[in-house]
Amino acid sequence: MNFLKIKKTAAVILGSLLGSYLYLVPFFYDGKLRVGHWLESDANFHLSRLYGLNNAFSHPINYISFKGVGQGVNYFYPWLTFYPAHLLANLLHNEVAGFIAFLFMITCLTFVLSYYSARALFNSERCAVVFSIIYPFSAGRAVNVFQRADIGEIIAMAFFPVVLLCFYKLVLKAANDYWLLLAVSSALIIYSHVLSSIFLFFTLLLLLLCSWSQISNKAALLIAFLKSAFLTLGLTAFFWLPLLQQVHHLQITPPSIKKLADSAVDVSWLLTNSLSNSIGNGNSVLGLVLTVLFIGGALKLQQADYNYRVLWFVSAFLLFLTTNLFPWFLFQNTPIKMIQFPWRFIEVATLLISVSGTWLLRKTRNRNILLLLLLVLAIHTATSFNLRKGAVAVIDGQNYLTTVKNTESSDYYPLKSSQGYQETIAAKRFIVDQTAQNLKFHASNKQVQLQMLAKNKAQTVDTPFLRYLGTSVHVEGKKLPVSTSPRGTVLIKVPAKSTQVTLTSSYTKLGNFSKVLSLFSLAITFLIGCWKYFKLLSN
Repeated sequence: MNFLKIKKTAAVILGSLLGSYLYLVPFFYDGKLRVGHWLESDANFHLSRLYGLNNAFSHPINYISFKGVGQGVNYFYPWLTFYPAHLLANLLHNEVAGFIAFLFMITCLTFVLSYYSARALFNSERCAVVFSIIYPFSAGRAVNVFQRADIGEIIAMAFFPVVLLCFYKLVLKAANDYWLLLAVSSALIIYSHVLSSIFLFFTLLLLLLCSWSQISNKAALLIAFLKSAFLTLGLTAFFWLPLLQQVHHLQITPPSIKKLADSAVDVSWLLTNSLSNSIGNGNSVLGLVLTVLFIGGALKLQQADYNYRVLWFVSAFLLFLTTNLFPWFLFQNTPIKMIQFPWRFIEVATLLISVSGTWLLRKTRNRNILLLLLLVLAIHTATSFNLRKGAVAVIDGQNYLTTVKNTESSDYYPLKSSQGYQETIAAKRFIVDQTAQNLKFHASNKQVQLQMLAKNKAQTVDTPFLRYLGTSVHVEGKKLPVSTSPRGTVLIKVPAKSTQVTLTSSYTKLGNFSKVLSLFSLAITFLIGCWKYFKLLSN
């Protein structure tokens, strides 16, 4: 029996490695990233984020990436699950190779987690294989990988099946021990992409409301959810506590706000591009396979049980929310506008339709599963290589650093800095005693060193480096008070006859406390997990 388990595990791992390689062949073709119609500008943003992870645990701001203005992206965009890409880049001595290797690792993880989640969900090896074909090869995921290069959403989607499994076990099977796994998987999604976690939790709330009448012990379920929620908050404190502190003290420029009604898709567009599996048109699509399974599922509604019907109708509602049939204009002036693109609902719709589609194919023959695999491989290879031809720029190890330095984004700027001062800040214009000057400085990953001309009086220097909480300035080893300039940048008063000024960033006391809280929560998680494991062995 143990040998059989080892054999199955090896088959899953080898299959995942092979599947990941076939999935990412366009990346391995020449080891380069292509930007433009293929990856869009998000690639530059995330490559700059990757470079900005140097020293991120001690110095949250990088002074090389994003025009070298000291942009506090790491405070507002979760990065912990992206950090292994930085380690891979260091290991390979090539950031682009590290990025591609990380994509391979996450794709492999997506295959593995899809397989084991589906096996536990359906209690079937056949269904596990079907789901691990349908979900990782879905068009919605391909859009994130090959069109948008949105690494946060790519990572988050790897853990979606685990969260859905935990939800199913807790709600419909009263398996309350799954609260721990739910907390860990939810934390990993939050550390990957905040909006993805919001979309997923919204979907789970819909499923919970629809399944409420089927729940036998509601009190026990609520206790399990509360335990999971508190542990999730503890595990993710390292992200949300520093973020809330910055937002409380500073007005921050949010990511670009879109008109929701304009970014919602037309129904005919969604259907046409899904059936043609067109993943290069700027918006997310369902894809040919999932569209056929969704329509086929509608024909089986009368024969299906209540839980399947709930899954199908919630999927249909999520697809409805992606379209312009929904009155999105009513929500334009509400916090909901932060979702930017209603078609993001396709991510969670992809998850649910993959599950319902697996249920439809639960009794299919092995030959048909092989044909399904060949079909998705053929579709994926054709579409991904077709997008490769539309590239307008190529990023490799040679021009990577230039790309990182030149990437500019006003996302998460102090609000003052984005109101007409971006050009002077990006140009590194200093204002010394009300006079614009070009001072000599040397920037590294974690600090900036200014070379001042010694004067017999103190000098007020408005630097072109953005001011966040935790920014500190030292003049010849002595710490100076820091204030905010009218441009939203670091303003310092340099003492007379001083020449060496060093500007850096670090976590605040609350930020350091958040690290301790997350580590403590992780230790608690590990101890509870060990206790449950040994308890299971003893039984």
